[in-house]
Amino acid sequence: MGNVANCSSHNSAKIESTIRRNISYEWQKHHHILRKSWELICEEKVANGVIVFINMVKLSPETKVYFQAIDFDKRGSLLTNNTFLRNHATRFMEAIDVIIRQDMDVVSIGYYLRAVGSKHHSYNLKIEHVQSISGAFVQMVKTVLKKKFNKATEEAWKSFFRMVIDLIEEGISKA
Repeated sequence: MGNVANCSSHNSAKIESTIRRNISYEWQKHHHILRKSWELICEEKVANGVIVFINMVKLSPETKVYFQAIDFDKRGSLLTNNTFLRNHATRFMEAIDVIIRQDMDVVSIGYYLRAVGSKHHSYNLKIEHVQSISGAFVQMVKTVLKKKFNKATEEAWKSFFRMVIDLIEEGISKA
């Protein structure tokens, strides 16, 4: 039983540290903006996820190396219907869905995204490449929302991805 107490206090210290760091994330203040725009994004969730990864490769061509099963030089449905790309986009968008729609608490988000980072470490994902996802996602949001896209929406998503990127990078660096 003594081990459990030691384990709990050790985990409590980690959780306390995570909570303190995550409190500073602005995305929580803009949760209503994220939810509202997310509902529109979810109308074509997988297709929009595919667009995120296409945008990412356009913004950071060196990230192609992580998607060797995909020929990003193809156009139209040959690219957007690629099974590997669609599956990856589905997992990515479902992860965001869980955080946004289900009001996942910051501690759980931290554990989850660090695990994602640890998993991506096994693919030799470089920390600097993780950061390219934010711009790619915001670009997709701008396309989806059209005239409904504004500075507040952009800032809300950028803040959200600051948190996501920080935690994934932490998972990569500790793997």
